Amino acid sequence: MAVSARVEGTVDPGYESLKDLFTENFQLGRETYAQLCVYVKEKKVVDLWGSMEHSTTYDADSLTNIFSSTKNLTSLAMAMLVDRGLLSYTDRISQHWPAFGHEGKNELTLADLMRHEAGLVTLDTEFDPEDFWPESIKQNKVGKVIEKQVQKWPAKGKREYHALTRGWIANEIFRRVHPSGITIGEFIQAEVATPLGTNGLVVGAKDHNLSHYFAVVNTEFDPESPLGAMINHPGDESGEIWNSEVIRRGETP
Repeated sequence: MAVSARVEGTVDPGYESLKDLFTENFQLGRETYAQLCVYVKEKKVVDLWGSMEHSTTYDADSLTNIFSSTKNLTSLAMAMLVDRGLLSYTDRISQHWPAFGHEGKNELTLADLMRHEAGLVTLDTEFDPEDFWPESIKQNKVGKVIEKQVQKWPAKGKREYHALTRGWIANEIFRRVHPSGITIGEFIQAEVATPLGTNGLVVGAKDHNLSHYFAVVNTEFDPESPLGAMINHPGDESGEIWNSEVIRRGETP
């Protein structure tokens, strides 16, 4: 049975079929709320948002957790430091973070990390969610755990998806290299989001962001899968931890 949805926004001529497909996802029960914005050659040709009829406050500026889509922002932030001559992809991470080289990790390069070949998919220590708040990151609460880790490799080759740890490690490198010691989230806000005039690009929410957040629906991952083992928070089988304020304030870029 079809359900009622509210879809708003604009599409340029020739892109009407995208709006039809976007709307169909709601009618088939695949979405509760969603946004879609598409640029072609620097021109915005699609700008849509939608929600089920009962969710009347969801709009183009609403925020939600986008999980690994932030890896693009991490790559952008690291590339900007490379462009400024502060980093090179061939640098050993231990050049900028000597303690990282402990436990045989001394030769690992930034390139290895960015292409998911660091051998650090999982860590042997559980964190408190507050450990990923910017002030805690700067106290090395995450870094000190990473420093003592031993690499573990997949059965074949070196590449294995670093769902969470790639961003954690990159953030530790970034704040050590950036002249002001800021985190990736702080950098993205200052040098990407603010110049672009957008409030919708957030890594580590602040007080003024929280009222605009909408919950992620169906946040549970199969605990038996490799991804589920990394993402499901201990003691939270429902996955609702990912909709909590304490997680939204943290940085997992």
